[in-house]
Amino acid sequence: MYVNLSATIEINDKPTPKHNEYVPTYKLGNTAKQIMTSQLIQMAMNFATTKNTNEIENFVYHMQYEVQREPEPSWNEKADEDAKEFIRDYLLDEIIEQLMEDGEFGEDIRNDFANGDSSFHETIVDRYYNDKEAIDLISDLYEYEETDSGIWEGLDWSKVLSSKAAWTYGNAVYDKATEILNEIREKIEMDELDLEVAQEINNKTAQLSLELEDNELNELIDWMKTDHEDDFNRILKEKLTTLIEEEL
Repeated sequence: MYVNLSATIEINDKPTPKHNEYVPTYKLGNTAKQIMTSQLIQMAMNFATTKNTNEIENFVYHMQYEVQREPEPSWNEKADEDAKEFIRDYLLDEIIEQLMEDGEFGEDIRNDFANGDSSFHETIVDRYYNDKEAIDLISDLYEYEETDSGIWEGLDWSKVLSSKAAWTYGNAVYDKATEILNEIREKIEMDELDLEVAQEINNKTAQLSLELEDNELNELIDWMKTDHEDDFNRILKEKLTTLIEEEL
């Protein structure tokens, strides 16, 4: 974390320039630096003579300070984060459950997950935006702009803007979340994970020789799924959780 300290230097008694008035910025800046240098030198000389720090402390006391913050994220960046957060909070458990049961998971957020549609609408789409927020959002996310005017038909102008922004943002988050799910889908190979888990359990239990032929690997997986079902499911779930969270 950083804190900026700054001091205000008055170089003359002229009035503050108007917003459109020409100002010799470079020249005035150098003059201000010279004044600051002179003040610091004078304070240093006085301290060397008197050993009194009051003048220095008073100078520092009147300095302005500002804690540096990261800039506010754009609407596009907010949509990226909301897409990840939505998957983490509302889809992750069901993704893992579908993978463990079927070896794959759904592609349609709204229809392939138990509460996908209602959760997405309640947490992402159903938001209010004031006029400025709505205009900024639609401008930033223009490629996802909602064009179905029937959604806001009959509303006054302000509510039209808010509704259009809300559905535009929903489009953006939905597309980004879908893209993340596709990346997860490409990353996860359930056959490889099943074998990895089976071999990990076998290494601990030493039930079978590690020198297995390719045609025996499926038998190993089936055996570990049956004889060590709880351990197999627990380890597989941990591995799936880790792999998915790496994309979030």
